[in-house]
Amino acid sequence: MRVLCFALVASLFGTACVDPDSVDLRSHGIPILHGEDDFSQEHMAVIAIVSQQMMCTATLITEDVVMTAGHCMEGQMANDFTVLFGSNLYNATRRYVVDYLVHPEYSYISRDIALMRLSSPAPADVSPIPYLPKSLGITDQDLGTSIEFVGFGQTEDGYGSTKKTVTNALDWICTTDPGCAFGDNTWASPNTLCQDQDPGGPCQGDSGGPAFIVRDGKEYVAGVTSYGDQNCEQFGCSTKVDEYEKFILGYINGESGSVCTSDSQCAAGYCVEGICCDSACEGACRSCTLDGQWGTCVSLPDAISCADANVCNGEETCQQGECLADQPLDCANDNPCTTEACHPENGCLFSPVANGTSCSNEDVCAGQDTCQDGACVPGFATECDDIDDIDDGGCASNPTSANSASGFVLLLGLWGRAIWRRKRQAI
Repeated sequence: MRVLCFALVASLFGTACVDPDSVDLRSHGIPILHGEDDFSQEHMAVIAIVSQQMMCTATLITEDVVMTAGHCMEGQMANDFTVLFGSNLYNATRRYVVDYLVHPEYSYISRDIALMRLSSPAPADVSPIPYLPKSLGITDQDLGTSIEFVGFGQTEDGYGSTKKTVTNALDWICTTDPGCAFGDNTWASPNTLCQDQDPGGPCQGDSGGPAFIVRDGKEYVAGVTSYGDQNCEQFGCSTKVDEYEKFILGYINGESGSVCTSDSQCAAGYCVEGICCDSACEGACRSCTLDGQWGTCVSLPDAISCADANVCNGEETCQQGECLADQPLDCANDNPCTTEACHPENGCLFSPVANGTSCSNEDVCAGQDTCQDGACVPGFATECDDIDDIDDGGCASNPTSANSASGFVLLLGLWGRAIWRRKRQAI
């Protein structure tokens, strides 16, 4: 049994481990416990996203882009979601989702961040709250700083539907990949912000909701509620937003080189191989994902395979941006009893011709050879009537299976004729 131990818990309460087989760390995330109703106009950007399978919280960061947790998207399509603007789920303005993008390296409780694009801009009275940029990113100097959590999740009484808020302090930061160790057998996911739950914090239904921080009097989304202990009593952790600025900007602006799932997400209008590209980048020997050149369509290096799954036309390789083939596959053989063909996947195929088809050579005395099941089978040899016939290349049709007596008589006759010719020449 694998046991995960979180550094925050250890530092605050002594060594404490959670068993993932008995604790749900992320499927619902971490309701606002011991919070207060939040009817503030500035937090109208905090919204609920619901489907038949789940409910999460999210934040509007541009007029039509919403930020939430990656695990809220699992197993769902964009059109499964309804977005609710308002302070109460039962009295809300609706929007729908046209597409979303989970961080391409999201896994379990790592890189737990996603972005959604609305079908139409948010209501006019709702102002987006920006994400915290890398230039203002959270560091160890922010430990102890006030963090405000907002969400629609359940309360300590088990109820939910009204937006709640609670303020806590930032207790722990992890930026080390693959995670942070503290003490014995303690671990926390990289790029996370963590806090205890005293005096309160997020819980079920608050997944994807914001952890706000104030910089120079301006409020930013510094974290996305991600995971915590099952009962939301000891700790909670949020994805550290400033670490994912490139991912966020790429989706918002559709910049070349940013990840994408559809052409509509890219400023140039081309989503190629999961990357926003500056062109359609067509052809097997052109790519938008070469290291150091993401988003720019360039030719692949020469000699790289660009095989087209057809072995018959030869082996294809890239040459100066073009896919060129060498010599086609030669399926010719010396067997007159088969026909040759080339299958695109299986290569050369040989099929037998009809049985009885002639495959004879030019030696008429050797008999008539014929094809049998793809092989050339010799026929019966024939014998010549006299030596003159042999010289002339002609043969009688007497088979070698004739009886030995007739063969012996023929031999005597030939021998006698030869003696008579010699005597006649001597006279």
